[in-house]
Amino acid sequence: FLILSVDEGVANASGCSIDGSVRILKNFQTKGIDFLNPANIGFFIEGQVQLYPHTELKNLFATGKISAETITFNNLVATKQEFENNWKTPVQKSWLSKYLQKSISR
Repeated sequence: FLILSVDEGVANASGCSIDGSVRILKNFQTKGIDFLNPANIGFFIEGQVQLYPHTELKNLFATGKISAETITFNNLVATKQEFENNWKTPVQKSWLSKYLQKSISR
């Protein structure tokens, strides 16, 4: 994970600074590191972060590889407080819970 933050007490994030950050992230892609691929979902499993393609989620839930208690990452946190309190979250408290409900009802 790469975490970028701005101390808005010093300066606000501007369009130029955001564009510059995206350029840096795209530069990583040329080295085989893709921070911008939303198709990969991270989970904390057996003491390690493991990435899985979005297309494998139904199977991962159905086989029990991922459960309601599995830790995932809320990459939409907007503040330092949200990051500290809600970045790591159980699947059951994330947007992924919709997949969990489908796997339980079958």
